[in-house]
Order: sequence, then structure tokens, then C-alpha cells
Amino acid sequence: MRKLITFIAVTLIILSSGCVNVSPEDFAMANPLISRFLEEHPNARISVTHFSRNQAEGMLDIIKKDCDNPYLEAKEYYRITVTDNETGLKAVVWIDWENRIVECAYKETLTGAREYSNKTVDGTRCIPHYIAKCHDNHVYWFDSCGNRQEKKEYCKHGCAEGKCIGPECKSHAKIGCYGRHVYWFDSCGHVQEKKEYCEYGCKDGRCIEGSDCKECVKSGGYCLDKTTAVSCKEGYYHAYTTPGNEVCCLPRKTCEEIGGYCIYPGENASITGMITDTAHDSSEENVYSECKEGYYRADYYCPDNGICCAPKKKYCDPEKEYEEPECICPEGYVMTAYNKRVCEKASEAENESEECKETDGGYNIYEKGTAYTSDGRSLTDHCNPDGTLTEKFCKDGGITWEVIR
Repeated sequence: MRKLITFIAVTLIILSSGCVNVSPEDFAMANPLISRFLEEHPNARISVTHFSRNQAEGMLDIIKKDCDNPYLEAKEYYRITVTDNETGLKAVVWIDWENRIVECAYKETLTGAREYSNKTVDGTRCIPHYIAKCHDNHVYWFDSCGNRQEKKEYCKHGCAEGKCIGPECKSHAKIGCYGRHVYWFDSCGHVQEKKEYCEYGCKDGRCIEGSDCKECVKSGGYCLDKTTAVSCKEGYYHAYTTPGNEVCCLPRKTCEEIGGYCIYPGENASITGMITDTAHDSSEENVYSECKEGYYRADYYCPDNGICCAPKKKYCDPEKEYEEPECICPEGYVMTAYNKRVCEKASEAENESEECKETDGGYNIYEKGTAYTSDGRSLTDHCNPDGTLTEKFCKDGGITWEVIR
């Protein structure tokens, strides 16, 4: 009874004084759950522990777990622990000392469960960070029971309806482009109504005079609105973007126009002129395709994603390296089949003893490399989806591989 009277007195002091000169113990004693615990265990012992903001930062996970609230932030805290030595039960209060509020309070039951003080009428748990409301012209979090929690947002110009009030936005403060037309904007940058319709698009807050697509059309192309265009249609490519933010799509030269032919991967590769070779390892099937002798793979249009084989019409420079030669070697020279291709003197190529070469120096699982054969085939080291490595290397004049686990 003595502690109950103390609880009532402390509660009246807190309510009437506005929490001025009130100790952490007073906050704990004023909590209804703690007062009931003291009634049930009149000989319980009270201990107080202080945590600075830095200390709370280091044990924030423990505080969150103890309060069953994952949204707590580091700040100055007091923990009041009320322990009954006879039963071993205890009650705990965490106090946010920066805001002078009880963050959470709970007591242990005989079954080992915890009973928290912030329960709703039907006994369900209060949901933290349930809604944001204004308090003292700033935005604060409130739980589903209406208990105020930590500050959510500092408001420079005040708070209304759970949100910070921004500076007053002046209407029709400036004009600018929005899409392809001219629009009004307020001083905060919010778009307002359309000021002017632009036939050929908008740039720097003004309508573009005349279409920038005329030159594109003269070249046999057409234009797309860049803000909505995905890609040019089949047979055309994205040539450039006009000042009016339009995409100029120009026609690609067809493979047939330049005297080439198209090849297609698949079962009918041999019929279409594709030279193929396949190799299997533990994770994939590799298909190697080449154009016929005297042709090279070129970036000209073939329908259905075919590959264009264009004729080699000029001589290669013996001093130059080629990724994919579009030329033929001069008389007395032959094209090497390795990595960077060059024209070598036929006599030197014939004296070349190695039929297979590797860019990583051979069997090397620590460096990615490619093995090349004199007949033009190549295989590159690669990682497999199951975490293994397929190492490609030369052996007996050809290419082989080994799966490294």
C-alpha cells in the first residue's frame, strides 16, 4: 500500500509539474505496469542504469530487442530494473531521457513471457511507427495505441497534417519544356498547365522552329520521338539524335546490296553457306561460324537476325592487326588464325611449328585465355553456373579442355 500511495503521488507530480526535476525512478514508478508489479512484489529491489547516446549506439540492437521495437534510434536512455529476489521475476522500463518519455515497459510472467505496458484494449500489441503526426511543429512517429515515439522529421517552416510545410510556391514563376511542349512551372519546380503547343518539339523552354528531321528524311530515313521511341524498326539503325530530341532512323545497307550473302545458325547452316563446328563440354554446346573463304562478317542488314558475309575487296596492310579481316592478304602473304590477325609471309607461316597457340601461356587456371588453331577455331576459358571452371588449352596440335572443380 505504501508503494501504491507513492505511485499515485509521483503520477500527480509528473502531471502537474510538466516533468521538471523528475528523476528516472519517478518515471518508472508512475508507469501502471510497474506499480502493479510493486504491489505484487512489495520487497522488489530497484536499480537504475544510465546509457549515454554513444553507449546506446553500441548496444542499440539489445535495446530494440528488449523493447520489441526495430525502429528505435540511439539517444540518451535510462533503464530501470525492478527485481523480486523471492520469485526471480523482474520488470523493466526504458526511458528516452532526451524527450522525457517512457520508450517501453514490461514485466515477466511466471510462464517466462513478457507483458508490455503499451497494449491496446483488446490485448493486442501496439504497432510501432504506425502513423506520423505533428507535435511542436515537427513530425513525430506514433504507435497504433497513440503513444508518441521519436521525431521523424525536423520541419523548418512548421508542420500540418503529419507533414512539413514547405515554403510558399509562387504560381507561374517560369516556363520550360515538359515532354514536347512548353509548360508553366511554379517557383518550387512543379509543372502546371500547358503554355504553348509545339508542332516540332520543345527546347530550352521554346518551341523548335520547323522540323529537324528534314535532313534525315532526305537521306531516306524517318524520325521517332526520343521520349517514347524504343528502337528503330527492322532494317534501320539509330543514326543520331536531332536538336529537337528526335531519333533519326536511317536504312542499313543490305548484305545483298554490297554483294554479300546472309548466313543463319541452326540445323540448316550448311545449306545457307555457314561453316560450322560444334564442341561439347560439361555445361554448354559451342557453335563456331565463319564465312566462306574470301568473305568476312560485316555489319550489313540481313533479315531475321542473320549474319552478313561481305566480300573481301581490298588487300590487307601487312603491318596492321585485324580483329575480323575485311581484306585479303597480298600475294606471298597468308592470314594468321590467332587472336589479333596479321598477314605473314607465306614462308614464315609455313615454318611455324605450332598448330595451336594460347593467349594465357598454356594450361593456366589463374588467367583467362583463348586457344587458337591454325584452321581458325578458338575456345575461351569460362566459368560454369555450378561454380566449376572449364580450362581450354592446346594438346596434340588441337584444342581440348578440362573441367576444374
